Amino acid sequence: MDSKSHVCVSVCLESSQLLPFFVSRMVFFVFLLSIVTDCFAKSDLRRLEHILFDDYTNIQRPVVNNSHGVNVSYDMALKQLIEVDVRNEMAKWLLWERAEWTDEFLQWDPSDFNGIDEIRVPPSKIWLPDLVVFNSVFNFERNTQTSIPVYVNYLGLVKFYSPEVRTTSCPIEVGYFPYDTQKCEIVVGSWTYHESQLAITNKRGRIDTGVFMRNGEWDLFKTHARTFRLDYDG
Repeated sequence: MDSKSHVCVSVCLESSQLLPFFVSRMVFFVFLLSIVTDCFAKSDLRRLEHILFDDYTNIQRPVVNNSHGVNVSYDMALKQLIEVDVRNEMAKWLLWERAEWTDEFLQWDPSDFNGIDEIRVPPSKIWLPDLVVFNSVFNFERNTQTSIPVYVNYLGLVKFYSPEVRTTSCPIEVGYFPYDTQKCEIVVGSWTYHESQLAITNKRGRIDTGVFMRNGEWDLFKTHARTFRLDYDG
């Protein structure tokens, strides 16, 4: 047993004389390979971004033919009912707004870019639908300054998901207080485009409540979502 152990140790020590040189070459090779691979990946991505955004403008609707409309699929997830202001007839919500559409100027062939089939870009860099909450109490401004990137795939499909805190008007009926049931609406639409330029459809017939946090004072009875058309002059 002792001789076998001694042989083993001697062989290990003998091999170790070449080990540092071998390991250093291997580490250098792996390190160099990773640098080269990373550089190629970055080169493909930068080349793609350059081609997509070199002549891109975020103030133009993303259609090649200007007579065509943009179809926006919209829905929201209700995260929390923060409060209901009965006196001032307002409700404050934490929402996750989700909008999807096709940008015809953000399409490419993945085979030309080493298989890259999706990217993520700052929302300020691309065209966004001017969707606002019409019955918002304080402001109509959409949170386009969010740091959450926008998903874009090679077919031009854009997914913009944004967390928002909204305060909306909510007419309160107090005839059966404190056993009353209230109906609060959140009305979302385009501020400047008419239907032929930007059409909104809701993904589902209700609000997504899968992540809803219960409120200590109010119970969420049910939700409903619908698309309607509003005609106006001007």
